[in-house]
Amino acid sequence: MKEQRARLTLTALSPLHIGCGQDYAPYEYLDDTAETVAVFGVEQLQSVIPLMELHGLSKAASDPGDPVRSIKKFIGQYKDELLAQPGLRRIPKLATRLPDRTHIKRLERTAFDPFTDAALLPGSSIKGALRTAWLAAHPGLLRVGIPEDPLRLLSIGDAPASNEARALMFLQRVHKKPLHDRPGSPSSVRYDYLLEAIQRRGKFQTEIILRQPERGATLREPIPQLSDLMLAANRHYMTELDQCLAYLADMANDYGYGKDWSAWIDKNIRQKTGKAKDPKTGDIREVTTFGGMLAEGRGFLLRVGKHGGAESLTLDGLRQIRTKYGTKPTTFTMTLTANDTEKPTASEPFGWVFVQLK
Repeated sequence: MKEQRARLTLTALSPLHIGCGQDYAPYEYLDDTAETVAVFGVEQLQSVIPLMELHGLSKAASDPGDPVRSIKKFIGQYKDELLAQPGLRRIPKLATRLPDRTHIKRLERTAFDPFTDAALLPGSSIKGALRTAWLAAHPGLLRVGIPEDPLRLLSIGDAPASNEARALMFLQRVHKKPLHDRPGSPSSVRYDYLLEAIQRRGKFQTEIILRQPERGATLREPIPQLSDLMLAANRHYMTELDQCLAYLADMANDYGYGKDWSAWIDKNIRQKTGKAKDPKTGDIREVTTFGGMLAEGRGFLLRVGKHGGAESLTLDGLRQIRTKYGTKPTTFTMTLTANDTEKPTASEPFGWVFVQLK
């Protein structure tokens, strides 16, 4: 069977969090420094807690009031010994200034490779985002069966990232217009929980394969070339990016939410060239931006993962999103980072990725 292959290099344009159904329990990590958190396992605990003291751990776990807090307090007695253990993974903590009286009860993990523990962007996440874009261009595919589905011929491998790309971030949900007259005002913001995410500029690499239909196949709206899929992705996600920036502009008018990120996107997506320092000579030279690669047909935009907003995962004219205000064609809040609650200009949306095709 004939096929078309290409290498994909993915760059995070904003933080990425891919849900995996697992959390770091509050007693599985400790603050190492003001900027890092140390994650430890059962092996490290067993090596520092004396056998005769394990009854204290059992007693803390049986606390009828708040067992999690009691376990964390018990383990905290061995903080110095734990932090000296080999094999600990240390995660940068971008969430440095949180709202008053914040008590962290959840720390969601991003998807990871169970064998290497490396952060992972699953191929299924990339394929799902591409499926949305192809359906937006061909909505008649919504009700086709698997034999007629052109996406069944598309395969994308999982894309690992370096552990250095991970960081801990805090979430906030900010009401958008038209529900709130003053989006971004203190009354429109709800603070949420802490999660692990891939930082902006984090990189992944993987491979994409588009197989040609087998003889006699009855595909609906087949994908002729990877370049056609790339064009569909850009049409769909550029529209979504414009909408995302419009929401942020509303919030930035009085309160500045996302102002820094919007300016960075304008510089790297709207403009086709920019200036960069040569790492070897130190000279300033002109470089092609992500926007320039988009214009040249060498890449495309996607929005993947959790907290990217239901609009990016659904289709105009068909979407019906269940909210606490009823089933609506749009959401009423936007999820942003809240790493410094006194600096809303530094907040960023989730899920934006630039994909370079090679």
